[in-house]
Amino acid sequence: MGFVDLRIVFLFLLFLTAILFTLRRGPVFSAGDLRTIILDFLLVPTVIGTVAVFGFLLTRTNPMPLIRETAYQMSLQQLVSFEHAIPERLDESISVQSVHREDTDGDGENEWVVFYQFDLQNGTSPVKGVVYDSDRGNPPVVFPYRLQVPDRDYLSEGTSGGVPGFELLEVVSLPNESVNVNELMVSDTTRMSIFRFVQNSEPWDFPRDAPARYQPIGSFFGNGGVEYNSTTKNVTVIDRSGYERSQLAVRSIYQLQPNNTYWDTFDPNLLSAQLSAPIISTIDFFEQPPADIFTTPYPEKIVLGFYTATCGLQDDTLCLNRDATSSWDYQNFLAGDALIEAQNNNAGYFGLPSFSTSDISVTNLRYFPRLETDPDLLVSGGGRDVVTGEEGQFNLVDITFSVDGRLDTVRYEMQLVEGLWKIVQRLPIGPTPVVGPTAQISGPDAIVVGDTMTFGCSESQPGNGGDVIYNRCVWTFDGNPPNVFPGEIVSQGAQEFSDAPPQESPQPLPLTPEEILTMSDEEVAATNNTNPELTIAENASKTAGEPGQITVTLMAIDQSGEADIKTKTVTVNPKPLPTQEPCQQQTNPCAPKW
Repeated sequence: MGFVDLRIVFLFLLFLTAILFTLRRGPVFSAGDLRTIILDFLLVPTVIGTVAVFGFLLTRTNPMPLIRETAYQMSLQQLVSFEHAIPERLDESISVQSVHREDTDGDGENEWVVFYQFDLQNGTSPVKGVVYDSDRGNPPVVFPYRLQVPDRDYLSEGTSGGVPGFELLEVVSLPNESVNVNELMVSDTTRMSIFRFVQNSEPWDFPRDAPARYQPIGSFFGNGGVEYNSTTKNVTVIDRSGYERSQLAVRSIYQLQPNNTYWDTFDPNLLSAQLSAPIISTIDFFEQPPADIFTTPYPEKIVLGFYTATCGLQDDTLCLNRDATSSWDYQNFLAGDALIEAQNNNAGYFGLPSFSTSDISVTNLRYFPRLETDPDLLVSGGGRDVVTGEEGQFNLVDITFSVDGRLDTVRYEMQLVEGLWKIVQRLPIGPTPVVGPTAQISGPDAIVVGDTMTFGCSESQPGNGGDVIYNRCVWTFDGNPPNVFPGEIVSQGAQEFSDAPPQESPQPLPLTPEEILTMSDEEVAATNNTNPELTIAENASKTAGEPGQITVTLMAIDQSGEADIKTKTVTVNPKPLPTQEPCQQQTNPCAPKW
């Protein structure tokens, strides 16, 4: 805008001000009017700001995009706007979430740290970051340097209005460097990534980002939270997966390694890395131990509480919350033989050196919810109350823990004693217990000739906490008449149900599922198999050849060799007769339609 144009604008505004003042105060100007003008000048933006901030709070809207857009328009679109720098073809797939001005490379000049949301079609959009620097070229070139973590993962995840935390802090101290540049930390409630500036080219070179100028030295995810300790430089990750019902979590602590990263191995060119093993990893109570631990309905929580109560000193292992659990008496978690052993001061019965321990970490906790159920579902059952319904009475809990570096696994029998779960005795580690109805045959009750039916092998009461289900499923098909089920096995698949390495079956069958799949019934019989219709599979399919009945027998074999047998009868109905539509014209005979 030229000087002449500016004078025209000034005269126009002056004329408009005189008209508005005359309409507001009249032609006479006094000292009181000056005070009123100043108050009006301050009052109007204050009221507008109050209403605007209230609107942002009410709608949970981030005001920064609007502020940036206002500044861009007030500058007559002469400022650099990262929103408007996005080409039109990308408007629907990426948007600017936040912009920061910080000196990220220690050169005394502030760079632009921009976070973008992408995959905008999703309700929760991931976030990636870029550092724009203008330290190269004359005139300068604004070049993007990515904040990229290994496996091309994203930095944060949040709904609209939420922005990741960003700060510069000293994580790595390098005494040999003249200028120690602070690391960049990007984090939200579940993710944390730390980047270090590494000069990747000479000042006279063209800007480039290969290898990365901002290299990740650690990237962490925990669905229960991630926390950085600025004093120890340790990162604590909370993982709640696997122990949802009892609100337990795995707490792992990662330490800065001698290579000044949190990686065990790292390739800056490929951006591939693997976190080093945590220095401490233990199952613990999520957030804080419950104040009413003894009334919990979950026996695995009682076992963890017992070992927590034996902590004599506070440390970063299971004894982290010793101050909150110091009033717990470990004998209150026990009953029966276990209580007698504790009263006799036999700590070895529980795998402990004493009842005042430290440096104890729990690495695994298994429980069997199906043991808490009442199999017959009758109100007279021991696990069922006529008013409140089913309530657990018995369970087993396996716990694997280490004390002073010594690893041990213990199984406890848990019982409900006077309405409270108690550890009653220690048991030897044996096969996974199976109670109540287990195997079931999933498939149709009736089909017609020519249809293919598929039967599945599954458990009727899905377990939790690592229950071993079946090692294999054995099928037998008996037709009446015999050729009701002719031909080849159409399809079948094998699947390992166990969460542990499979054990050798006591009497393995001579054919594998893959071999049976490619053979007809006659070919199977020719291999000296005692039953030509016998298969090993998770599911099996057959095509009905004529009307009759088929008896399907399933033998589900668990890891210990125990078998659970179920049968099912399927009726094969004749194919329905064709239906005939009324003739419309005598000259055009009707054709039967199927």
